[in-house]
Amino acid sequence: MSNNDKKRIFFGGIQSSNLKKDKKDDNQQQTSTFLPFSKITKDSQQKHQQTLDEHEKKKRSKLIVLPTNDNLIKLKLRELGEPIILFGEKPEDRRARLKQLCIERNILDAIPESEKAKKQAEQEQQVDEQEAFLTEGTEELKHARMQMALFSLKSTQQRLERARQAKQLDDPIIAENLQQLDPNLIKQTPTEVLLEQTESNFKQFSLNQSEIGDERQLSSAIFTDDDRFIVTGGWSGLAKLWSCEDFTLKQTFTGHKERVVGVASTIQKQQSDESNQVLVATASADMTAMLWSSLSPSPLAKLEGHTDSVNRVAFHPDSRHLATTSSDRTWRLWDVETAQCLLDQEGHSESLMGLAFQKDGALVATGGKDCLVRVWDLRSGRPLHYFKGHTKQVISIDWSPNGYQFASASEDNSVMVWDLRKKERAFHILAHTSIVSCVRYQKSGVGCLATASFDGLIKLWSPHQWKPITILEGHSSKVTCVDISNDNTKIVSSSFDKTWKLWSK
Repeated sequence: MSNNDKKRIFFGGIQSSNLKKDKKDDNQQQTSTFLPFSKITKDSQQKHQQTLDEHEKKKRSKLIVLPTNDNLIKLKLRELGEPIILFGEKPEDRRARLKQLCIERNILDAIPESEKAKKQAEQEQQVDEQEAFLTEGTEELKHARMQMALFSLKSTQQRLERARQAKQLDDPIIAENLQQLDPNLIKQTPTEVLLEQTESNFKQFSLNQSEIGDERQLSSAIFTDDDRFIVTGGWSGLAKLWSCEDFTLKQTFTGHKERVVGVASTIQKQQSDESNQVLVATASADMTAMLWSSLSPSPLAKLEGHTDSVNRVAFHPDSRHLATTSSDRTWRLWDVETAQCLLDQEGHSESLMGLAFQKDGALVATGGKDCLVRVWDLRSGRPLHYFKGHTKQVISIDWSPNGYQFASASEDNSVMVWDLRKKERAFHILAHTSIVSCVRYQKSGVGCLATASFDGLIKLWSPHQWKPITILEGHSSKVTCVDISNDNTKIVSSSFDKTWKLWSK
């Protein structure tokens, strides 16, 4: 076979294969041609698509945020350029029309833009109000802070020295020497002995004296710092000074227009040879606090500035300054000599009740209707920490002699002991069956606690696991206040039964 024949055969094969390929493409084109749908099929497809669209509309309608206020609905319709009101249209029809427009225009939020801007401005304002801010104080406040800082440094140094000495008494060698002096001290530390003696002493307490203190209910009863007098306050607006020796009335302080809610006292040392003067402070529902002297029935000063009831009053340990809490959600710091308000402090969201200075004078604790207890640094003015745990209003607060623990009493019938070092609750005492109106620590000693309640009882608690030591019964109505004398030999209480009572061995 010649080369030409081979070429002819080769090209002939190529030509035949191309013909087969063209035929195959023609067959594919013929098979890919669709026939038109029937009318029944087209109707079925349209119904199916309508069902899908309706389902999608319902799905989107559930995501739409619609206002319920008819004025806001009209405002949104105006923003969309639609008629505000159609003839005979009811508010519910108008809301349905707005919803349909939002579905058609794919709008998920139907709240008017002006209303959104207004709410955003309110939220920003709330955030600004909640943020802590510092304001520049006066020179008088600066001077007062320096005085309290110097006082607290000295007091803290003395307290820590006493704590070191007590710790040394727990040393086995020193304890052994004490045991040789008294065989009853075997296997016991001095702290344990002191606690046992205190508990034994309180267990022997009983009603010693009962006096009618006022024509109306008594709200307060406390000892003066020298234990020579008892100060009471009542709903008649009067405060009275009673002798602890013969229980006679020494002075009546008249000046408040409404009930006296809280009282406090301190000793002011005289430069002359005269006896020290007892200063008394009273807080009243007439929105004022007053300063009194045991030497005169007339007030020394009237502290005005609160815009609501003044609920509690307390002297700073240096006796130069005074603090008050009020239902106007603020507490204030005052200069005793000038009766000038040095500080007007906010920080609580509700009215304030509880108030107590730390024994060193460095800190102050406040509690109120917001169920919080806040601790403030008097030397810098900064809030140190807030404690939450009570479920109702905090009524009373008092600091432990150890300087780092304090207790709070509440309307939730309980007392909570807080540890400032750990910044947490140390113990929760289910104290009474009704409102706990007052809580008081020993001013010196092992730190036993006294509580008064609207259930008519006074209870004493041991700092060891906070077990009850004894219960004092005698009042016929709600007990409003309780206080322990500085020498731990007497307890005074006041009640709605118009009497104050003295308890002792």
